[in-house]
Amino acid sequence: MLVLKLRILISHFLKTPIREFFILLISFSVFFPFIPSLIAGSDTQPLLMLTAILVILIFILWPKFLEAYENRNVSVLKIIFLIIIVAFLSVCLNTIILNKAVVFSRLASFVQFLMALTFAYLGSMKYFAKYIGGVFWAYLIFTVVYFLSNGLVETILIKSRDSGTSSILALTGRGARTLSPEPSFFANQLFNLMLITLLIIERDLAVIKSNIKILWFILTICLLCTLSGYGFLIVFFISLVFYFRFFIVSAIILLITFPLWISYLEHYSQFRALRLIFRVLTENPALVLRTDASIATRLSSFFNYFESFGNNFLFGDGFSLLQTGGLISIISSIGLIGLLLLYAVLRNILTSISSVHLRALLVFWFLLNLLAGPIGIPSIGIIMGLILRPSDSLAHQSDE
Repeated sequence: MLVLKLRILISHFLKTPIREFFILLISFSVFFPFIPSLIAGSDTQPLLMLTAILVILIFILWPKFLEAYENRNVSVLKIIFLIIIVAFLSVCLNTIILNKAVVFSRLASFVQFLMALTFAYLGSMKYFAKYIGGVFWAYLIFTVVYFLSNGLVETILIKSRDSGTSSILALTGRGARTLSPEPSFFANQLFNLMLITLLIIERDLAVIKSNIKILWFILTICLLCTLSGYGFLIVFFISLVFYFRFFIVSAIILLITFPLWISYLEHYSQFRALRLIFRVLTENPALVLRTDASIATRLSSFFNYFESFGNNFLFGDGFSLLQTGGLISIISSIGLIGLLLLYAVLRNILTSISSVHLRALLVFWFLLNLLAGPIGIPSIGIIMGLILRPSDSLAHQSDE
């Protein structure tokens, strides 16, 4: 009787505006994945996962809650279900038989990754299309505020994972970490949002009303403000893809004037990324990259995951290995089925993306995230879901 009354109550209040609220909340978790900081000192916040769990519970009590998706192709859910089954078997095998403890933070990140991927494949993208321009402007404004306030807003909202406060982080030669734990996370988040925008356009999921050129400009400014190796690397590759001729001419000029400007670069060695660039240009690049602590940690993590995958080829290590993350961790955790998932994503990038520029950016993104990075950040799952999702030229009409 109580359950029946609860279902009636939910059916009365949960009309379209409430469903839209949940979609908007999931969109917010993708736009600003580190706010609110529910788990202090964590790279992954569970807002999207908590919202998705609530939606699932509501759907159990009131199946018509998701009636808008009755006619949508849900074949991908069979694959997701298979992945969940394999992940469950992997955890059981490694904990019960091999006596390996599950790292629950990694398992939670993987669950949120799957939820984000599923939402991107099935869900409405209209709020992404509607608000993406404002989100980029918000990041730019908060970046200016970051430097004016010495990172006060970030220090209040999000504790830096390594250095505690933004002011201490700046003293180590790091730049803006706008609304994120670290500058590299800020750089990756902006790059991810830009890729989501381009994928929405590519898949005809909604009409993007923002000026893409302005968004590229904001992205470049914010990436440079991070003063991070990730930010500079992304700017370098974007310039290579979109402005190839200008890039070649600039490279030739820089090579000719190398003795003139390289000495000035040394004066800015207090900035970590610039110091690394200077060392790469003046010393043995292979030695520098191997001795840099951040890069060495990522490479070591990658090979540890790769070795674990080799030792647990079929079912993976059951989320028992704690390293720095990356898409390689999916293969390490669930074995062959994880490898097939990444293969499907890479194959779709190479075969179903019509834009050559976007294809190149996605391959670069895939390789960058294969090496390192927490997969629980919602934008990563969103990108993979959109890559797997077929084009739908009528989708934006049904969203209006």
